[in-house]
Amino acid sequence: MKRKPDPVPAPGNPYPIGYARVSTRDQNLDLQIDALTKFGVRPENLHVEKLSATAKVRPLLDEAIMQLRPGDVFVVWRLDRLARNMRELYTRLEQISENGASFKSLTESFDFTTATGRLILGFLGLMAEFERQLTVERTKAGIAAAVARGSKFGAKPKFTPE
Repeated sequence: MKRKPDPVPAPGNPYPIGYARVSTRDQNLDLQIDALTKFGVRPENLHVEKLSATAKVRPLLDEAIMQLRPGDVFVVWRLDRLARNMRELYTRLEQISENGASFKSLTESFDFTTATGRLILGFLGLMAEFERQLTVERTKAGIAAAVARGSKFGAKPKFTPE
């Protein structure tokens, strides 16, 4: 993947590289973008995606991480914007660290470089994964209940039996 041009620094601070994500096209990113901008992320250093966290490929997240240099800070509004399971969370944090950058979640305001911060990070990651699993279970139960009531899912048939 081709590397983006060097980020533009906020005066007197490390380069804040921001990432915002919503799961569906009709969801609004304003809250996240406002918080990241207030933190000091400039528009040219903000990567915005409308993809589920369960998507296997998130090109703008990959691009944002590739843009990081030593001393930069990778910023998200909330931890679950970065990852929805522990494996991906630790993989992404390792990628950030390998670039010499630090990680900051604006909602969970812990210092993730300390032992206590890493413990909290692990707990929050587990909670995000648990929340995702509950959503999947509720969705499956709702679909099963709708099917039992006679609802049909999928595209309408384009051809009649005749």
